[in-house]
Amino acid sequence: MVKKLVMFIGAVIAIAGLLGFVGGITIVPGVAEPPKLCEGVHIIFFPGGAPGDPFASVVYKGAKEAEENLGPKVDYLWSEWDPEKMVTQFKAAIGMKPDAICMMGHPGYDALKDLVEEAYEQGIIVTFQNVDIPEFRERYPYTGYVGQDLYVAGWKIAEWAVKNLDLKAGDRAAVISGSWEQPARAVRARGAEDALKEAGLIVDRVSHDPKVY
Repeated sequence: MVKKLVMFIGAVIAIAGLLGFVGGITIVPGVAEPPKLCEGVHIIFFPGGAPGDPFASVVYKGAKEAEENLGPKVDYLWSEWDPEKMVTQFKAAIGMKPDAICMMGHPGYDALKDLVEEAYEQGIIVTFQNVDIPEFRERYPYTGYVGQDLYVAGWKIAEWAVKNLDLKAGDRAAVISGSWEQPARAVRARGAEDALKEAGLIVDRVSHDPKVY
């Protein structure tokens, strides 16, 4: 069957070439698209929250665009902003033996250090997003971070608020976060809190459901 198919295709090409010659038409073979930069690469990606939530959905959209443009195979793991679930999923991701894992840093160094070491020993590149864990970047080659300097970002937000909203010492302000109980995740909120306190404001910590973000 395969031999017949090859012969059939060859015959079609030969006939097309003959017709092109007779008709004075030059047939130019199509030019194949070059391979995309990451074709053949397997990546496991953590958007962080749940499908459709206001933050994780934006992260997911950016990852999907990169997947389309660069051509890797990507598996997405949704964690509902639950650090314990992230750790469990990260362990499972290592077992899938991908080329790389794009991981959220919410669980923190102590919760992830043994797993990152295991991934490194297996040749899996790990990079972090949204929440930085600089100890890993210092220890392992090719470990990166994509995101803000969270403490500075929080400080700048509060600094802007004090300046532009005419806040003054003795005023009361609230910093709202779903991560006060998660030190690695609450860095931005702490930056805002510290800046407001330095300006002399009374600061209340207000919590919301961490699954929202």
